[in-house]
Amino acid sequence: MSTPKVSQWERLEDDYLLAAFLIVATIIGYSIIGDHRLGQMVVVMVQSATLIVILRASRVSRQSMILASILIGLGLAATFVSITLDRQSIGPGLIGALVAFIGPIVIIRRVRTHLRIDIATVAASLCVYLLAGLFFAYVFKIIDILDGQFFAQRVSPGPTDFVYFSFTTLTTLGYGDLSSRLNIGKMLAVSEALLGQLYLVSVVALLVGNLGRARHPEPPGEGGSEP
Repeated sequence: MSTPKVSQWERLEDDYLLAAFLIVATIIGYSIIGDHRLGQMVVVMVQSATLIVILRASRVSRQSMILASILIGLGLAATFVSITLDRQSIGPGLIGALVAFIGPIVIIRRVRTHLRIDIATVAASLCVYLLAGLFFAYVFKIIDILDGQFFAQRVSPGPTDFVYFSFTTLTTLGYGDLSSRLNIGKMLAVSEALLGQLYLVSVVALLVGNLGRARHPEPPGEGGSEP
């Protein structure tokens, strides 16, 4: 009896290891070349691939995939037009915000359906952790744009500064060379630090400690025995 052929799309289901790799690539790309003209196009392409993989791994509906594809297309078009006119593009911010905001929602929704805690489940939890750091980086950037100056030490910060500040806060590393001059920035930094620590010592630690265990009783005929 022949084995049913599995499509490339089906192979992406629950592939959160690939999603984590792309999230790291997104963070590094946005930090290093997010301000450069051609770099913006590269960043948007990596962000788009990251969002598609996350959505597919999380098995979202066809309608959600279509909507995401439309938004990605708009982001790519906006970026192409902007770099052609030699202007700063909103593309990286648009697609990056989608990845950072929608990603954790669909991942958590999918992980809740896992019957067994496996490597994919743990990888998914790490994806949420990385996306949280990226999300706060975008929030800090938005505050800087609206207020005019987020950091007390730097007048014109780049993407690297916001990513660096966000992840040193999330991990409670706190080098101390950057700090927010705004009260809302300080409160968000404290919230991010608390979230990062509580998430690691509760969610991630719990999943790693129960790796391989079933989360829900298996129904008869799927590995369990009839009563």
